[in-house]
Amino acid sequence: MTDWKNSATEPVLRLLAESDLALSAKSIVHNLGEQLERPPSRATVHRALSGALNAGLVTQPEGTLYAITDTGRDYVAGNLSMSEIEVAEDEEPPT
Repeated sequence: MTDWKNSATEPVLRLLAESDLALSAKSIVHNLGEQLERPPSRATVHRALSGALNAGLVTQPEGTLYAITDTGRDYVAGNLSMSEIEVAEDEEPPT
């Protein structure tokens, strides 16, 4: 199941990894608009951030900011596959 991924996920993760900054969704939308010929919509970016957050690829160090996690960096670098993320996502939290 790849509910966490959409067309904006890869560009969002790349932007966060390359900048190494915590950015707001608004900043991410703006920067993707500057970088890409066909940037994703604001709603698509928000869905990508939500999915990446749920999959553990990004974190919210402060309420409105997003930063890439080590898992997100591994995914961007090609060291982690979607299936490995899905396995981690499907695991039950310890009780």
